[in-house]
Amino acid sequence: MAKYARSAPTIQAEREASDDPFAMATLVSARLAQANRPPGGHTTVVPRPPTRALPALVEPLSERELEIVRLIADGMTNQQIADRLHLVVGTVKVHNHHIFGKLGVSNRVQASARVRELNLLHS
Repeated sequence: MAKYARSAPTIQAEREASDDPFAMATLVSARLAQANRPPGGHTTVVPRPPTRALPALVEPLSERELEIVRLIADGMTNQQIADRLHLVVGTVKVHNHHIFGKLGVSNRVQASARVRELNLLHS
């Protein structure tokens, strides 16, 4: 078929719709749907892969890690968390690394989402 050739359903719809562009669009859509139906008129349903259940934590978060991940979920920066908990930023970063490993995530946004999924924010 040539690059810009019109299909038979399109030509037929053009004849039926005459000068009404909205009617033509409707007819072209319907004709193309009919032309693309497999024999027997049934459409093929592709099954979705099963959803993967989230694994539970391999190791529970410590009280300090819970405190920090809750502050992360509140949108606080490492510096703000350090100031709030009277820590140096490096210590917060080490806690973040441990938290991310235990949650199986690689960043703060994923950590926040994961603790929400696990209902750990208001325990």
